[in-house]
Amino acid sequence: MKRFFALVLIFVFVICLVACGVNNIADTTADTTIPSPTASPEPAETTPAETTPAETTPAETTSTTAAEEPPATPEERGYVLYSDFGATGNGEDDDFLAISAAHEYANAHGLPVKADSGATYLFYVNSSGRQIDVKTDTDWTGAKFIINDRSIAVSEKKTHQKPIFRIAPDGESRVVTSVTSLSKDADNIGFEPGERCLALIEDTSSKVYIRTGIHENAGYTKREIVIVDERGNIDGQTPLTWDYDNVTSVTLYPTSDKPITVKGGEFHTVVNTQPSKFTYFARNIKVERSNVTLENITHTVEGETDDGGAPY
Repeated sequence: MKRFFALVLIFVFVICLVACGVNNIADTTADTTIPSPTASPEPAETTPAETTPAETTPAETTSTTAAEEPPATPEERGYVLYSDFGATGNGEDDDFLAISAAHEYANAHGLPVKADSGATYLFYVNSSGRQIDVKTDTDWTGAKFIINDRSIAVSEKKTHQKPIFRIAPDGESRVVTSVTSLSKDADNIGFEPGERCLALIEDTSSKVYIRTGIHENAGYTKREIVIVDERGNIDGQTPLTWDYDNVTSVTLYPTSDKPITVKGGEFHTVVNTQPSKFTYFARNIKVERSNVTLENITHTVEGETDDGGAPY
């Protein structure tokens, strides 16, 4: 009898174990299958694949870095471009002020200047009465320049007689008034400039080249240019032509042994069509220094007629 009860207890115990084991398996299965990848926000933020920031991928990092890098400066590049100072080169916007700023910067830093290849620069209203000083090598190859004078007004200030470009000396000119007279056989101007110069000697009280007949005039101030060294000695290749009983002034322009080359560029002038009245236009390239070479510069004209218009 005792053995019977023992067997019954063992049987009941086994039944309980089996029942509990099934419940545990069911509970475990339920716990591991309920969550889904989108059910909880935490796995999306903490899994290695998704925590790699999108903004640090190589492609995007390279793009960001390139955008932040400044363009090459004129000093790094070794020359100045007109576009560095805002010239559009589209043939529609007046680029005079931008080009003037580019040369001003180049002159101050001793850098050559290059036009943007394929650009067409317009000189219109802003160029009236102004000029651009060039003191360094300039390359206009591949660029065009339109000088549109069609509507520029003729004024008493003669702003229409300013050059577009002036190839300027390295130093500024200065006027000497201490020289009172000079004979044509003089070998010294009577003043020591301290550097080699071109000396413009003038006597405003004396007129030469007087025209008679048609277009008669009162002549022009007696003047001529000689080369002098730092002590004022006149170069034997540029002797004086006239005697100067009254020297009004001597203007000294320093010379330079450094050569400057200005080359390339297609210039196109749209002429002014106002009645002539001998209001000459001088919208040109003016050279006021030594050792300058101009190469391969072309010029065309639009609007000239047989009916008149401003002379150039």
